[in-house]
This record gives sequence, structure tokens and C-alpha cells, in this order.
Amino acid sequence: MHNGGTGGHQALIALAPEHRTAVVILSANARSTTRTGMGLLAQLSRH
Repeated sequence: MHNGGTGGHQALIALAPEHRTAVVILSANARSTTRTGMGLLAQLSRH
């Protein structure tokens, strides 16, 4: 996982290569994307 932000924007990329799954979130506000992105990755990885 890598996340970060600048100038009121946030981004996250999270990978689960063993499940061939990835999540990318780009946000136009300063709120963290980590919990949302990791939760989505967990849900997608279960299927």
C-alpha cells in the first residue's frame, strides 16, 4: 500500500497480488483514503 496527499487531495494504491486485485483511489479532498481503500481491497480479495 502507498498513500499520500498534497494540496487538499489524497491518493491511495493498494495491491493484493496473491488475489490479482488492486485498488486505486484518487480523492479531491483532504480526508484520508486509507480505511476506505483497505476495506475495499479486503472485500474484493474475498471473492
